[in-house]
Amino acid sequence: MPLLTIDDILLDADIADSFTVRRRQQVIDTNGRAQVTEIDYANIVGVVNAGDPNDLHRDNAEFELAWNTISIVTNFTLVCVLEGYLPDIISWRGGNYTVNNLNEYPQFGPGFVQAVCTNMDRIESMNPSYVNGQLIFSTTNDSGLIGIL
Repeated sequence: MPLLTIDDILLDADIADSFTVRRRQQVIDTNGRAQVTEIDYANIVGVVNAGDPNDLHRDNAEFELAWNTISIVTNFTLVCVLEGYLPDIISWRGGNYTVNNLNEYPQFGPGFVQAVCTNMDRIESMNPSYVNGQLIFSTTNDSGLIGIL
């Protein structure tokens, strides 16, 4: 077992960053409808890095997508798969990321986890022609998209 505890290093302001965690609890009512309650935890501290390369995926000629992922190491308890909860949403530097994978690292200090998170706003962040989910036809190149809608 490693003798090094890294909590002082990972929480150091020189390499750590702050982000917001949106915790979503889901309860099914008597009619079978999901009721979601959200709680925001602001100024959570951790180290945020790029997760995977932003590879372009093309499923067919009309659809392309680039996955933008981040990796977070923190001692804040994050939720990925837990009965009664939806995965946490991380808000960091203007983007929203869903926790997709969670690994525990107790050998480096109590409560440390690594979360791999995928950008929920990937279409808007990849194409500047999207603003708040709406196509903006401000350039000649964008006007050609009308034919495929």
